[in-house]
Amino acid sequence: MRDQITYGTLEVKVGTKVTWTSQCFGLCTVTFRNGGPDSGPMSKGETFTLTFDVPGSFQYYCQFDPTEMVGTIIVTN
Repeated sequence: MRDQITYGTLEVKVGTKVTWTSQCFGLCTVTFRNGGPDSGPMSKGETFTLTFDVPGSFQYYCQFDPTEMVGTIIVTN
């Protein structure tokens, strides 16, 4: 089993706060592909929270493993 932030697809409504909690033994990030807020390097147990105020599809990844640790937040009205 791989210890990491949970990456994948999540669908939420506009105005929803999403919190990522690092489960990594090393460092992980939540970095959005088209700019926007970035968690910066997070150690195990650290969190990053972001409120999604506009609808759309937002792809994110970990800077330390950008091919396997990827996800998408789909925000709907």
